Amino acid sequence: MRKTGLAAAGLVLVMGLAACGTKEAGTPVAAPDNNTPSDNGGAGGNGTLKVFGNALDLAGAVSGNKKASSAKMSMDVAGGPAASIKANGEFQLGDNAAMHMKMDMASLGSMEMTLINKTLYMKLPASAASQMGAGDKPWVKISPDGTDPLSKSLGPMVQNLDSNFDIAKQMEQVKAAGSIDKTAKETLNGEQTTHYWLTIDMKKAAQNLPDPEMRKLAEQASSVGSIKEELWVNADNLPVQLVVATPAIQGQTATVTVKYTDWGKPVTIQAPPADQVGELPH
Repeated sequence: MRKTGLAAAGLVLVMGLAACGTKEAGTPVAAPDNNTPSDNGGAGGNGTLKVFGNALDLAGAVSGNKKASSAKMSMDVAGGPAASIKANGEFQLGDNAAMHMKMDMASLGSMEMTLINKTLYMKLPASAASQMGAGDKPWVKISPDGTDPLSKSLGPMVQNLDSNFDIAKQMEQVKAAGSIDKTAKETLNGEQTTHYWLTIDMKKAAQNLPDPEMRKLAEQASSVGSIKEELWVNADNLPVQLVVATPAIQGQTATVTVKYTDWGKPVTIQAPPADQVGELPH
């Protein structure tokens, strides 16, 4: 396995995580096609299922929710350079933002990923670690200032990856570049939700991304004009499921499905022991 293959797979994960705070889908109900604030919004959280008619109200309700500080999640990525990825994990937001995921990748095998203190740790399959020169250490580290091949490839995005899965910050992108096409009330996994179909203007989204590397990718993808996303939100104005087709990576698109549970419940995320972390050769 070449280093570039693993870097591409990591890029799919980064792009997937970047989508983890955006939008969702159900039985169509026409919605206004503008983003003028309406009177039926609000911060929510009172257990009453709402249907927001514009992106400003939807984004404000989700980003203003105090429970949107931690959650468990599962992710299914179909297509893209890694062929398919199935992952599950947990994350926390705020000053001590962190994330941990376990994943099965069709092209690479089973892996783990931990993001903490703006450093990404990846636990590679033993064969992959050996081929990449990581020695007998099960984990490798990717950092913004690293000089190894993976850090050079993914380090700039890792520096701002915590903001990419911050729901409040992602909702700022919805405000800036999103519009609601239609809505529907649906039952999803036994929970009452509102399903939103959204259109994201890629040029506007690129202009508002805080991460220069992600902004560069979005600018390259802006030729598609817009992308469609679907978001399911519950009565507490918290995301339940997100489906989005990412822009092309290495000429291939990927469909990312993210499911959220246990919003607001504490999570414990730790970096791997230092003696288990190796360095890739330069």
